[in-house]
Amino acid sequence: MTFDVFETLLIRAVSPHQAVFDRVGTIAAKVGLIQTSSIAFSRAREAAERRAIEARGDQATLSHIYTELAAVAGIQSEDAHRLQVLEMAEEARLLRPIDSVRHLVEQSRVVHGRAVFISDMYLPVEFIQQQLESHGFWQEGDRLFVSHAHGCSKRTGKLFEYVASALEIPVTGITHYGNSAKVDVRGARKAGAVGHLIDTGNPNRYEIALQKYRHESDGLTSAMAGASRLARSRASADGKGDPALVDVAAGVVAPVLTAYVLWLLRQAIHLNLKRLYFVSRDGEILLHIAQRIASRLKLDVELRYLYGSRYAWNSSVSSPRHNKHIWNSLIWLSSKGVSNEDILERTGITDSEKSELIKSRSENAKHWKSKTDRNVLEEALLRLHSEGTLDQAAARKKHLLEGYLRQEGLFDNIPHGFVDVGWRGTQHDTLIDLQQEHNVAPALGLFFGLEQSESQWDDLREGFYFDARTSPMQTDKNISNEQTHSPILSDSRRSHRAPKHLFSLFEMFCAGRHGSLVKYFDDGSKIVPILDLSRDDEVSAWGLDMVYDVVGEFASSLQLSEGIESTGVELGHALADVIDIFWSSPSRAEANKWGSFPWETGQGSSRSYCDFGPTLDILIGDRLARSVGKSVALSTQWPQGSRIRSNYALRFASAPRRTIIDAAKRSTRVALPLAKRWLNRPGFT
Repeated sequence: MTFDVFETLLIRAVSPHQAVFDRVGTIAAKVGLIQTSSIAFSRAREAAERRAIEARGDQATLSHIYTELAAVAGIQSEDAHRLQVLEMAEEARLLRPIDSVRHLVEQSRVVHGRAVFISDMYLPVEFIQQQLESHGFWQEGDRLFVSHAHGCSKRTGKLFEYVASALEIPVTGITHYGNSAKVDVRGARKAGAVGHLIDTGNPNRYEIALQKYRHESDGLTSAMAGASRLARSRASADGKGDPALVDVAAGVVAPVLTAYVLWLLRQAIHLNLKRLYFVSRDGEILLHIAQRIASRLKLDVELRYLYGSRYAWNSSVSSPRHNKHIWNSLIWLSSKGVSNEDILERTGITDSEKSELIKSRSENAKHWKSKTDRNVLEEALLRLHSEGTLDQAAARKKHLLEGYLRQEGLFDNIPHGFVDVGWRGTQHDTLIDLQQEHNVAPALGLFFGLEQSESQWDDLREGFYFDARTSPMQTDKNISNEQTHSPILSDSRRSHRAPKHLFSLFEMFCAGRHGSLVKYFDDGSKIVPILDLSRDDEVSAWGLDMVYDVVGEFASSLQLSEGIESTGVELGHALADVIDIFWSSPSRAEANKWGSFPWETGQGSSRSYCDFGPTLDILIGDRLARSVGKSVALSTQWPQGSRIRSNYALRFASAPRRTIIDAAKRSTRVALPLAKRWLNRPGFT
């Protein structure tokens, strides 16, 4: 058994491998070895490699490459040697093992008494052996064959013949494992050996999309592509993760959310924020990422988790008399599919008050279960309002909410940020209203994305991925403890329209592992959040813990060459590409896995779950059932995922008319020539 080295046993923390040259150029420019940009150096380095291979073929070495580079770029021989040393140091720093293939190497030692490594590579033989040793692949008695040392390559098959001769075995006795179908598989077959493909170390389609923008992003997307590949390979080594779940978690969820977290940390530094509050449940995975990045960069920002929900907060600050618009939204605008009894629970009245009210109208018990007849509810709410019961309930909940916010330091007058996914910032409104009542500095809202809103605190918000507002970020002059700051994102990004069709996707990416906050409880020593526990089993069974593991591994593996300051780059195109690939053209396995995510609907006790992207037959069946009043309304959050999960007949029937017409035209263009050839075949009459 023989093994390729790079991308089979060892992978770099950046992708593609040319990104190593970018980093060498950055370091070389800082120490004065070159007078050009890192991008210019990287391109010159790639061109020098091509010329060295053209001139020397399989014998080309790193020294030959830098000789070519020095001749063209006017670099002194001494500096060229220093650049070689720098490149090898950077290679060594960025190399990581692929643990999922270790068992094959160990199997070779058990069967053959040694492991044999074969590489088409310009790096020195001694250097490659050192890397195999440092990552635990090399043992005494192993053999290493490198193309330039023997003047032949795997690609042509000649290196396999040389290895067979050196080991005194027939070439047909070689079974080779490598990541390249062309070099490792077909090259082995040319020599008569057997080649097996191991493609774990090859970039997948999401990583290829990211690495395309390595120059546009100053290398950050190449680091993201590398971190994604590392996270995938480690999940593969553990043998636990569904590939469809892991690939999307590593290649889409992790880059998108990590980019947002990097922006959050930069904002905190630039705006001198001392705390960032990550609001449940969207903030759980964001805090998970931030803790891993901030700990490595030693940032002076306190990261805290804040239990909050629109359901709990809005009912604490609203009643028919106070904040009437929030009350109407809580009670009426979100009441579709909710029973009268469940809506009554939202008011915050005590269980005894609720029981007494329902019991006093026992003759109308069936109406309390109704989801459409609101007469009994309206009558009850009018009575509770006139008695002042609703105001008392809101006051009790507000007192608990204020106690919790004070306990968590939100009334401390310490500059802080409020982190939430979006979209209109109603919880942010509630928080600032309460902070104003207590005359403390307002929280600055840092959202993944923002829609247009009419909030009076709209100027205290900034959106990362999109910001549909048009006015620049300014601090309201009426805010106590006035602070001033400026936006980090460009004006062109701020005016982006809100991609409403993707809202549910971003919310799924930020899914929390625990249930929603229902209310607060004072246990005598502190205010305790009470959570809905019904969700825990649902998301655990689906695999959300594995998503967190993969995303955490991504964040821990991400190479930030110049710390947090290196992240102030344009990532919009790269992120949009990976999102679009997943959203518009998921694989069947991805559609099945992510389409089955337990999507949460409703609030409070009316909460229920359904698939994120149900199959079309389920949607059609539900529509028929609802027509006779035997089902609740289902819908898909992911139309393309629902289509791809469905059987081919339903996929075809649901396709846009233009798609069907185009498919028919393509079929006709292929079928007609075949039919003509068949009809004109010799002997046909």
